[in-house]
Amino acid sequence: ALATDDDDMDFEFGSPDPSDIQVEEVQFGSAVNAIQIEGDFQDEEAYVDYEEELDEEELDEEPRRSSRQDADVDEPTTVRSRKAKAKPTPRARREPRVRRTNEMVSASAALTGRVGYSRFQDLNFVTYGAEGGFVIAKGLSLVLGLEAYSVKREIPAELLEPGAPLARWNTILPLNAGLLYRFSSSSVQPYIGADAQIIPGYVKDAGGMATGIRARGGADFLLSDSFGLNLNLSAGYWSGSQFESVDEGFSTSAMVPQLSTGTILLF
Repeated sequence: ALATDDDDMDFEFGSPDPSDIQVEEVQFGSAVNAIQIEGDFQDEEAYVDYEEELDEEELDEEPRRSSRQDADVDEPTTVRSRKAKAKPTPRARREPRVRRTNEMVSASAALTGRVGYSRFQDLNFVTYGAEGGFVIAKGLSLVLGLEAYSVKREIPAELLEPGAPLARWNTILPLNAGLLYRFSSSSVQPYIGADAQIIPGYVKDAGGMATGIRARGGADFLLSDSFGLNLNLSAGYWSGSQFESVDEGFSTSAMVPQLSTGTILLF
C-alpha cells in the first residue's frame, strides 16, 4: 500500500538518498579503521550485520598490532643474539706453505761427485772424482777430495816399452785439501775458495810428487733438502821436477784450468 500524507512514518524503496549519507574519515587507532557510514538503511538487520563485521575486524586487528609491537621491541635483542651466535670462533692463522728449497738450508756435511775437463800444457784431461765438505763455521767448510786426471797420449820412444802400444791412457791422482766459503744458505749457494794439491806417482818409475795450488769458485743448486747440482771452476798451478820427462817440450810447472759439474748430497 502507498503511504499517505497523514502517516507519521515514511518508507522508501531502494538505496537511501545520497543526501542522507554522511562520510567522514576516521583516524587510525579508533574503534573502526575504515569509513563510518551513517544514514538510513533499507534493512535494519543489514546495518546490524555491518556493525558486527566491523567489530570482528577490530578484534582481529588488535592482536596483529600487539604482535608487531612485541616483535619491534624484541627485534634488536634477537638480532644481536643471532649475530653473536653467528660470529666465528677465532682460529690460529695458518702460515702459507713455502717450498723447502726457498728456505734456509743448513747441513753439517756434504759429498760432491764431479766430472769435467782440464788441461796441463799439451795434455787434455778428463777429470772425475769426489770431494767431502765439513762445516767448521757459518758459511765456511773444510774440503778434502780425490780426483783422477786421465789422458790418452802417445808415449815417447825413449819411454816406450818393447811390445807396448804407442798410444795409451795415463792417469794421475791429485789429492786436494782446502777451504770454501758459501755466501748463502738458500737453495742457490755460490762459493769461493782455495786449496792445495799433491800428485803422488805423477811419472811412472820416477820418485817424488808434484804439488799445486788453485783458486776455486762455483755454486750449488739445491733441488731439495739433501740433493742438488754443482758447478765448479778452478785455476791452478802445478809444479814437479819430473814433468820434463813426460814429453818433449814439457816444463816443470804450468797453469791448470778446470771446469767440472756434478751432484751434491747434504747430510
